[in-house]
Amino acid sequence: MGRIHMAVFDRFSRRNVGIFLWLVPALWVAATSCKPRIFNQMSDKESELLGVRSVSFEREELLGKYRFERITPTGERIMAAAMNWAKMQESEAERYAKPAQSANNLSRVLEMAGLKDYSSPLLLDVISAVRKRGGLVVELPKETRAIARFVEEHFDGVLPAGAIVSGCLKRDCSGEPGDGNIGIVGEVDEKDRLHLWHNNWFRPENRPWREHMIPLSWYQSGFPRKWMSTPWLTRVRNPLGALSDITVVIPELDEIDPADYFMTLTLLPEIMAELKQGKSVMSDGLGSVMPFRSRAVTRPINPLPLPPPPPLAECRRLRTASQVPTNLRAEPNGKIICKFPLGTLLERVTNQGTWIEVKGVCPNGFQASGVLLAAFVAPACEQ
Repeated sequence: MGRIHMAVFDRFSRRNVGIFLWLVPALWVAATSCKPRIFNQMSDKESELLGVRSVSFEREELLGKYRFERITPTGERIMAAAMNWAKMQESEAERYAKPAQSANNLSRVLEMAGLKDYSSPLLLDVISAVRKRGGLVVELPKETRAIARFVEEHFDGVLPAGAIVSGCLKRDCSGEPGDGNIGIVGEVDEKDRLHLWHNNWFRPENRPWREHMIPLSWYQSGFPRKWMSTPWLTRVRNPLGALSDITVVIPELDEIDPADYFMTLTLLPEIMAELKQGKSVMSDGLGSVMPFRSRAVTRPINPLPLPPPPPLAECRRLRTASQVPTNLRAEPNGKIICKFPLGTLLERVTNQGTWIEVKGVCPNGFQASGVLLAAFVAPACEQ
């Protein structure tokens, strides 16, 4: 199967991000481990320190209650984790129900599902980790009937639950933070709409509250995001069952609109292996579960020659990615030199694990050097 790379950044609002709870897990790890955490390589000890608990669920209850068009054992764990995290996020809302947290929410769900090789606060890094481990990263067409034709030809008309989808305003995913989003393909509802689990930002600003916005009580409590399921696509099929067109259910969620943004479909290597081994089922949400039946021979996906952007560790040009000004410190956890606003361009000097040494111009106009947390910057190199 071919692979191409697209990376995404999270959508930002004007509300502040709770910076304190961003710092606590990183400081726990730094203080109690021999070396700082390396993202994409979470150890069991780090899972314990960060409070990550593997999700437990009853398979019969999950498949009996929800309709899945195609789901593998790994997809089942991901779906159970996504649903469980929708409740658990409430106890950590100050950290996760905020802007610039889509990758962290996705990472937590994957970790709860036992998939600890893809975690990162940067969407770019999550997708790159999947690609490096043999997963599929492929660009979807932009026209709705072309998307339907693509899914029909390469996935038998069905996107498997647990697949990751992401969207960018620009094809190479350059641009400003907030020009994209990421989510997980989920269940099908009673109206035959395919759902997507993501850190939803659709909220009642300058408009009345509507269905599929974040809960009004949640919004009034000061949280502009909520990990939840929203309907994503309706599908049109011909009399033989072949997918012929799609429609986006909530156009306002533009960054997950494949006809508007540049969309990427990402399959974890664990799911790919299970699909090849025939380990997928379909459920009707009423108690019936049966093996997935393929209607036709699918075609392989041809690779497209798009080189990946440089990873954070190889990119000397960085940009701050936090709504709350990022603290530049003289040393890790040391005295604050100045605070960089969102989008400030910086030059990386060296990496120091969780911390990065940088140079940049402070708001007072003076150039300074120091360290800041790696989780608060994103690569700003030319693609």
